[in-house]
Amino acid sequence: MKWPLVTSLFVIGITVANGYWGSHSSDDPTYSHLGFYILDMKCNDAGTYCQKCYIAHCEWNVAHMHVHEFTDDPAQYVFRCIEGNQDWKISVIQADLAQPYRICTAWSNYTMDAQLARIDVCVDNSFEGVEVPPECPRPVIVLSLDYHVADKTIRGLQSILCASP
Repeated sequence: MKWPLVTSLFVIGITVANGYWGSHSSDDPTYSHLGFYILDMKCNDAGTYCQKCYIAHCEWNVAHMHVHEFTDDPAQYVFRCIEGNQDWKISVIQADLAQPYRICTAWSNYTMDAQLARIDVCVDNSFEGVEVPPECPRPVIVLSLDYHVADKTIRGLQSILCASP
């Protein structure tokens, strides 16, 4: 079975800043090598629908399409990983966009070479401890994704998604 493993991210227009890794949410040095990225979501003219798509690659040379969508009405954030064999989706719907939340999920499976693996995904709209850069006037969400294969080095990333007109 194939599972998403983010080892490299090639996206035009990514800016690096400081995020949760190594700050208040994790002082664990095993996370210190994981990257933090600013992703610019493109929005419609009204700013009510925004989207960002990019391709991430794993060590088995499998491409994964990551799709982020945000809507104002209803207030919803959707993250999809489209890989072909095992696609997955996380949706967060809320009545009040100002209400903070942090939602995490994790699941385990076996990699293509039969190693036990676990993926952890957290989505939150609280930016406490995150350096929100000036080029991100409307931060939408922070996504944390880390992938653990057996006892190998943890791989993953953390992104702040910003809505832009």
